[in-house]
Amino acid sequence: MTARPRVQFVTYEASRTGSPVLLLRFLRWLHDEGSLDLDVVCWRGGPLVEQFAAVASTRALGPLGRRTPLETVAVGAGEVGLGAVGKRVETARLAVALRGRPAPDLVYLNGVPSFIALPHLGLGEDVPVL
Repeated sequence: MTARPRVQFVTYEASRTGSPVLLLRFLRWLHDEGSLDLDVVCWRGGPLVEQFAAVASTRALGPLGRRTPLETVAVGAGEVGLGAVGKRVETARLAVALRGRPAPDLVYLNGVPSFIALPHLGLGEDVPVL
């Protein structure tokens, strides 16, 4: 028996707005089909996180509408001329938040804002991105 393909969905936020709501409907349909392992990364949380989690493994990397303390440090470092330090703090924060995820066979970026996640996902060159 072979493992089911793993698809990682990345959404900028889990708000009750167009793109995340459509993603939730799509995930529900895929979950009911049962032929894929589903993984969701929400760059920002929101009211749909629990509903995403009901149909797929889900991680929210930050709260909706505000920064985490480490994000504040990263942004603040950039504002005082320490942009390289800020980038290292942000990269480390995301590496910790994303560690332990199984490698996906496909990544689906749900909307243009989700593209900010690409450099942090640690994808191999052979992983297709939609």
